[in-house]
This record gives sequence, structure tokens and C-alpha cells, in this order.
Amino acid sequence: MTPFGPWLPDQPIILNGHLRDAQNVTPKQSSYGPFKALTSGTEALGSRPYGGAGSFRDASGATHVFVGTEQDLFELQDDGSWGDVSRVSGGAYTTGLTSFWRFVQFGDLCIATNWNDAPQVFTMSSDTNFAALGGSPPQARHIHTFRDFVVLGHTDNSAFEIAWSGINDAESWTAGTDQSDTQILPDGGIVQGFAGSDVLYIFQQARIRRMQYVGPPLIMQIDPITDSLGCAEPGSIAQFAGGAAFLSNDGFYMLQQDTLTPIGADMVDEWFRDDFNESYKYRMTAAADTKAKLIYWSYPSTQSVTGTPDTILMYNWTAKRWAYARQDNEGISRVYALGYTLDGLDALTTNIDNFDVPLDDQSLTGGNLQVNGFGSTYQLGPFSGDALEATIVTGDFEVHTSKRTFVSGVEPFVDTTEVTVATSARERMGDSIVYDSAEPIEVTGIASAESNGRFHRFRCVVASGATWDDATGIDIEAQLEGEA
Repeated sequence: MTPFGPWLPDQPIILNGHLRDAQNVTPKQSSYGPFKALTSGTEALGSRPYGGAGSFRDASGATHVFVGTEQDLFELQDDGSWGDVSRVSGGAYTTGLTSFWRFVQFGDLCIATNWNDAPQVFTMSSDTNFAALGGSPPQARHIHTFRDFVVLGHTDNSAFEIAWSGINDAESWTAGTDQSDTQILPDGGIVQGFAGSDVLYIFQQARIRRMQYVGPPLIMQIDPITDSLGCAEPGSIAQFAGGAAFLSNDGFYMLQQDTLTPIGADMVDEWFRDDFNESYKYRMTAAADTKAKLIYWSYPSTQSVTGTPDTILMYNWTAKRWAYARQDNEGISRVYALGYTLDGLDALTTNIDNFDVPLDDQSLTGGNLQVNGFGSTYQLGPFSGDALEATIVTGDFEVHTSKRTFVSGVEPFVDTTEVTVATSARERMGDSIVYDSAEPIEVTGIASAESNGRFHRFRCVVASGATWDDATGIDIEAQLEGEA
């Protein structure tokens, strides 16, 4: 068997054993699995979400999911509907077109920022509406909790400023009181976001800094860990236990314990740059699936003329493999599932036979963190529908070195019968790539082929809706030209 190697579109196409395409699959340790369609687990919002959702558990263990639109804030209700929890006084919010809502938990509080309005606070166990956060904090694009502090970044005072609250008090913002203070970073560009818990990583455009709590009189010690490398897009930061992944100006990186590792160089960075629609870069969102060890980046490709995200790039950080899916969405987030009763599902569907979320999915049984996305009608749901049509394309290789070869059959090692194989043969690397017709597998497990040439490439397609778990590789039936 010839294994399906890693998808490395930035590498040369010949003799490397890697894939030329890995579309609508998820990367695994030694195989590829299905990428499933986005489903509708909630009712629709009235307009598109600005940024991802925030999901937390309150002091009693109850689950909350919040999301913001241009003018309102909403909380997901037990029946799948969205309850308006916007502020009572102050009028509609004014989230800018390129701005986004960010949510954090601080004890029993959910705190939200959108840059154009004052930070908002919601006591999860008791409140029915958000209100302005006390203590007159600055307006800010970014927010994070760090140890016993709330931290804001890119404030209305300066794009280079960070500010932190009083210790263990989210509504104490007087510098010099209760260890609250501000710091304008002297270089490195605009603050782009945060990640971390024991230490806080501050991402700027051209620098990353580490902030540590040291107590009075200094309070926070801030040190650069890079000289010129920073974060290119705030929405690209995906935090997970022990680290974060993000998009820099020269590609994708992973940050763990002060160590930066390029994860996209000579793999997918060039492919991504060609595919990414820079005009709508603010629509990018990211999330980590710690169970599957996957980072997801949702973004609009150059095929998206309206800027709606249509692509999800994936990286498995243990297997060090990439893949991608073409799936329309309005942003992704890591959320706690609320759980539903059968009666509660009445709000989501009038016909349970047509409901596209499996009844045993985590989003319905409740309690677990999983990556969800907003669909085209602004409904939040998991990626647990039917498997999308998957395409795996090998690189070009010589079945017999420097020899012309006749390929008579290909056996795909995929655990489904709903798979076809098409073969392309070329004499020279400069010749056009033309595939023979796609052939289904026969009862022997082999797809017939009649392909004669020096260089061969194989395209395996697993049908939409097929039930399968692993695509591992192919076996080739071939002989030298002229041999019986």
C-alpha cells in the first residue's frame, strides 16, 4: 500500500509522497477522516454575528452561550432560541463593520467588548441584561482574563495600550488602586489579542510579549519574546491547553512555553496566501478542538465575492498534518453544549425526521465543549451532519523509476464502498493533467484503470453522505509497458 502522506501544496509535485489535495477531510495521525456538514442546533439570529460566541459556566454550573450582532447582544436559551440581553439604557450598540465582539468569564461575570461601546458585564446567575462595566474602563478591541485580573488591549486611549483591572475586581480601573494599571507598549505595533493563563501572551503586529504577575510595586513584568514576529490578524488566534496558534505576516505559527514553531512553512503558507481574500480578513475566526487535537481557521477565500467565510483550514498539532474544507459559515467558536429535551427540540424543528443534528450529538446531550459554527441563516450548530464529498489527490510519482507504466487498477483503502478513483498519466512533468473517467470500486475493492505513462497521479473521491472513518492510502496494479 502507498500511504496517503501529508497534504503539502507548497512542495514540489513529484516524488515526495505527499498529497496535492485534501479537501473536505480532517487530518489524523496516519489517515484522513470525513469532514461533516455544519448543522443547525439553534434558532436563527436576526443578523450576522460579529465575531465568535462566548460560552461559559456560571457559579452553579449552568451553561451560557453569548453572541453579539451589530446592534445587540443575545444569550442562547434552553429551547434553542436567542434571548435579547442587550443593555437597557444607552441605546443600540454600534459595532463597526470590521469590529467584533469578544467575551470572557471572570467568576460569575461575562464581560464583553466590541471597541465602539463601553465594556459590558452580565452576572450569569442572576442578570437579564448586560450593562456598562463599572469603574470606567477604557473601550477596547481585545479582552482576556489573566490570573485575578481582567486585561484590555488596543484601547480608545492608544492602539498600543493594555490596561488591567484591580486584583480580583473586574470593576476597579483606577490606575494605582488595587494593583490596577495601564501600559503603553513602546514598539511592536498595534495590540492584536491575547492568549495564556499562568502567563499572558500579548500579540502585536510585529512582536509578542509575555506578561507575568510579580506583585507590588511593579505588579506586572512585561518582556518581549520575539524581535519582529507578530500576529497578522486578531481573529486567527486560537488558544488551547498549553499554547496558541496564530497567523503571522509570514505564515502560521504555534506558541508553546515561549517557543515559536512555524507550522505552515513549506507546507500550506503559500497556498493559504493565494486562497485568502485579504479584503475581508476581519471575518476570520479560529477555534481549537482539544479532543481531536485540531485547530480550525474559518476565512473567506478568493472565491467568496461577498466576504462570507467559505473555507475552514485545519491543523492537527500532534500529527502535524493539514487539510481543509469548503463550507460556508459565519464564524466558528468553541462552545458548551446546552442539551435539549425532546420537547425543547420543538423550537428547532417541526419534523424530527428532517432534523439534521444527530440526536446523540454532544450539542444536544449537553455539557461538552466542541467547535460550532454559525450557518448562512445565522443558526449555531456543530459540524455533525452528513459527510461532505471528500477529495484526496496524490502527488505525481513513477510507479517504476524512469519507466513507462501501464496502470490497470487502483485499490483505495477507505472504509466505504462509496468511493471512486480517477487516474492521470503524463510523459513529461510539463504536460497537462487530464484525468480518465472516475471509476467505482468493484466487488474486489479495486477500481479499474487504463492509464499508460511515466508519471501517474490518482484522485480518490468519497461520495457526499457516505459513512466512513478513515482514508489511509492506495494500492496500485501496474506493469512495465510491454509486459504481459
